Amino acid sequence: MDANVTDLRIVKTRTNIKNSLIDLLAEKNVSKITVTELAEKAMINRKTFYRHYNTVQDVVDDINYDIINDVISHAKKSDRDGNNLVNQLNFIGLSIVENKEQINKILKNSPEVFGSGRSVELLKRFIEVSIRPVLNFKNETKLKYLVEFVVSGFISVYVRWFNDGCAESSEKLADAVNEFVLGALSEYVPPKKLINSFSNEP
Repeated sequence: MDANVTDLRIVKTRTNIKNSLIDLLAEKNVSKITVTELAEKAMINRKTFYRHYNTVQDVVDDINYDIINDVISHAKKSDRDGNNLVNQLNFIGLSIVENKEQINKILKNSPEVFGSGRSVELLKRFIEVSIRPVLNFKNETKLKYLVEFVVSGFISVYVRWFNDGCAESSEKLADAVNEFVLGALSEYVPPKKLINSFSNEP
């Protein structure tokens, strides 16, 4: 069988499994979802499921990874010069809003699974590599905690927005997030660099 056909089948099967889990998350907490139930929802057998994932949590991790990876892809394209923190933050927020339907389903019964595991570590790494060149300090421990503060705060604000029914416009939310993050970084990054020299490299 052609390798491209095989790869396409793998992608389609995994996408089907992930979409099926998202639908189930809208109905119950992730801890209540079994492999058997997920396989039935995806209309595959357990053997096929285990060919792609070991546990339901593995599927959750993959969903989170897809969302965060999309967020980072938006951020990389956010500024053609690759130098504007505000643009990057705006496009990260835009990506989250574009995944609104999926995220809402996840948060409905299983808020603990959104923004967890390797997906958040990927976002932290992206932010760390981006801000490292413009920081006024070289303390690695301080950098680690600063990145933790920025990323955790960013995710928490958006989770609260979803929980509040997205009452504020996404534009107003993005403005507030920009203000918070820029404020958090202002003590450590010269203002000019903060706005104009935010690296866009992964």
